[in-house]
Amino acid sequence: MALLLTGVSAQKQRRDLGPRSFFPSEYTSEYFIDLDALQDTDFWDCVERFRYSGMLFIQFRKEFGFRMQEIRTVRAGAKYLRDPNASEDKGREALVCVMEGSNKLCLPSVEAREGYHYLVRQADRVAGFDVVTEGPAESIEAAYAPQTFVIPRPGCLAFGDGEMIRSVLTGQRRGGVISSELMPLTAHPRPLAYLAMSVPSPDSPFYEQAVPFLTTWLTEQDPLQHFTVRLARGETAETFKIVLTMRFLTGKQGPDVLEESMQASLKAQKSMPFYKMTKSLLDQIVWKRDGTDLLGVLDLGGRREIARLLGAYGGGLPLLLYSAHDAVQAMAAAPGALVPVVEAVNEDLIEEQDEAVKPKPKPKAVKPKKK
Repeated sequence: MALLLTGVSAQKQRRDLGPRSFFPSEYTSEYFIDLDALQDTDFWDCVERFRYSGMLFIQFRKEFGFRMQEIRTVRAGAKYLRDPNASEDKGREALVCVMEGSNKLCLPSVEAREGYHYLVRQADRVAGFDVVTEGPAESIEAAYAPQTFVIPRPGCLAFGDGEMIRSVLTGQRRGGVISSELMPLTAHPRPLAYLAMSVPSPDSPFYEQAVPFLTTWLTEQDPLQHFTVRLARGETAETFKIVLTMRFLTGKQGPDVLEESMQASLKAQKSMPFYKMTKSLLDQIVWKRDGTDLLGVLDLGGRREIARLLGAYGGGLPLLLYSAHDAVQAMAAAPGALVPVVEAVNEDLIEEQDEAVKPKPKPKAVKPKKK
């Protein structure tokens, strides 16, 4: 009888664990992609035809054991958690990601992977669930928090912060709702993809961790509180745009300081190989004020324009595809070991980027021949 009750309890627990069960309550960052909706658009067709997409799809399948096309939606939630055992006011960012899709979604392999000697995956069982735990090898001193992968129900893969995942599997309930401040910024009908984030206050120990690329561009008198980046449809169903929303405390000083800082930073990078590409892209963004918000809209156009955009600016993708494990290996070997790699990629891209931003010559007028 005890075994029967245990089995019934385990089955009920599996039914109760939905996609949002693993997210912390009032989490302050969210990343979302509706691959199911994207795959029916010209935008995704351009992405699949892009010359580097094959590398990305192959790497994804090696990592997870299934094709990216098996996924319908991806949602990740993160929250900064204070460490109660630390003497100082420190903590960590707890990130959990949930993929939903076909029944082909599975746990990653625990077999040793070439080039991943610093990470170890181990199979385990927690509260009746098969899990895979990924953590740093004993020989590597790295600040890498262990991750846990689990299939709570068919067609759903949850992974991320090991402590958070395991606590849910053992019975701890979580709210799984984004913070009330961010909710209005993400409330759009059938979104394609977005990133939304609340920025800690400047006096918070998590401030520089949250926005390391913005801390020198902001003012504490009118701090940035939230920002979102959203991929949306344009004026017609065949066109697309990227919408950036930056919400300040008052909107009086913050936007001006940010704009001046961005221009100064861009000017300082004038000798860098990515300067022309970055400036050309920023020049295409239309900015406007809306109360305490600074809004930026980048019109991507339709199939032809998106393909041209990927061709012009997609040359930087190899840097993104430079896998994390290679980066960790290089940095563990010697400080600055990544510099020659990045410089080599930059040199390959300089010519391509110069051509991308070079204006096309106007066709010469043909004079009519005299009879």
